[in-house]
Amino acid sequence: MALSWANQTTNRGDLMDLRQFLIVFSVTLSLVSPARADQECVRKVFRDFCLGGSLAQQLERQPTKSPLRRKGERAGAIYTQERERIYVMAYKGQIYKVLRTFDPATYSTYRDLQRSLARKYGKSEEKSQFPARIRGRAARIGAARRGEGEFHEVWSPAGKAWRVELSWSRKLGVALAYLVNELDRQQKANHEIDL
Repeated sequence: MALSWANQTTNRGDLMDLRQFLIVFSVTLSLVSPARADQECVRKVFRDFCLGGSLAQQLERQPTKSPLRRKGERAGAIYTQERERIYVMAYKGQIYKVLRTFDPATYSTYRDLQRSLARKYGKSEEKSQFPARIRGRAARIGAARRGEGEFHEVWSPAGKAWRVELSWSRKLGVALAYLVNELDRQQKANHEIDL
């Protein structure tokens, strides 16, 4: 005849300790489980950053030297790697965008990255913005250097929850960004200006 664990316990205190442990353990599990579907790592980018992950966990793993910038429900951290910077932006604690700047910030650097991304993700969507009077490539390069426009392309791989954006402007130079589509849409819907 099989005896239950409770019947095998000779000391009633042991049974109470087990019950208390199970209660504390189940409460702890419910509090500690940040592995919600909306906070999982959608894609690891630039070796160290988890798109869709928790900004707090990112900062624990890899503290930044510069102070965290906050604006409402958005926050941003800046990491410096030699002369390049990585901007990690979060909405409601989740990383929705990781942007890396490249040095030298030239059209040649932009084209090299563009070719590499085209090989990896295929055809991009052109979103460059220049005044109507600026038409040729040389004129666009000059305009970007003067701050009168920007080169901008977007790759949205089919079936993925993220996209890639490559830009070249006077403000940021050459920048490569990975974004979580839904989180970016939510933060844009709730806020007028980007970090």
